[in-house]
Amino acid sequence: MADNVSENKTAITPNEGGGNTVAFSEEQQKAFDSIIEKRLSRAHKDLRAELDTIKTEKETLLKQLEEAKQTQSTARSSKDKSDAADDVQAIKNQLEELQKANKTLLTEKDEVRKAELKAKQDTDSVKQQMLDYRKKTEMQFAAQKVPFIDLEAIIVLTERYVKYDPQSNDFLVVNEKGGERYSTTNVGELMTLEEFYNEYAQQKKHLVRSDVVVGTGSTESLKSNFGKTYKLEDLFGPGSDAKKANELAKTDKLKYQEFKQEAVRRGLIGGSRV
Repeated sequence: MADNVSENKTAITPNEGGGNTVAFSEEQQKAFDSIIEKRLSRAHKDLRAELDTIKTEKETLLKQLEEAKQTQSTARSSKDKSDAADDVQAIKNQLEELQKANKTLLTEKDEVRKAELKAKQDTDSVKQQMLDYRKKTEMQFAAQKVPFIDLEAIIVLTERYVKYDPQSNDFLVVNEKGGERYSTTNVGELMTLEEFYNEYAQQKKHLVRSDVVVGTGSTESLKSNFGKTYKLEDLFGPGSDAKKANELAKTDKLKYQEFKQEAVRRGLIGGSRV
């Protein structure tokens, strides 16, 4: 399931609602995360270095202060005592300035931590948006192969039956309890989204266009207004039967055109979609 989307290396836009949201591809997001981590790591490293320098300077000044106090206590002349007192005060002033610088750096360190936390939260948010977008894209890709009346409504109704598996980096079909579902046709293999939507169409036939009767497999039978049933693959694409296509075109031109557009939509033949 994942291959249909993961091969796209260009940026995608998770926020379809508008705004000036910038979206990244998986590779771009990893590069962005790496830049943020390096910058924050560098900021932490610079702050630690400055704090270590202040700590060393403080230790040196404290030793000098003790020496200055010792000198002051042993000074005999008034001049020596005055000089010693000035030295003590000067060292105290330097210690006060160091304390202010240390407080400023600790505030900056706290801001860096907050920025790091916000960057992680923003990154996680973008990743979740991208994951939600990828999930919806893969569901639409599979569901559009079945002629549902309202594709968007089908996506909403079935969203809970599809969950992301981080281990396989893929989306799995699950039951009401969240357990993995297995294919009913390929024993031992997990159910694909395509098989799930075919099954869902069987169970909810009122959600499928009335001119299409969904079969149990991947093939669908199309009914013309004259009651005759055709398989889309018999009318258009590789292995189609030109005789049957001409027969339908002659007897029911409107249905022929409608079926042709359906074939274009499913990629059986080229042409513009309407």
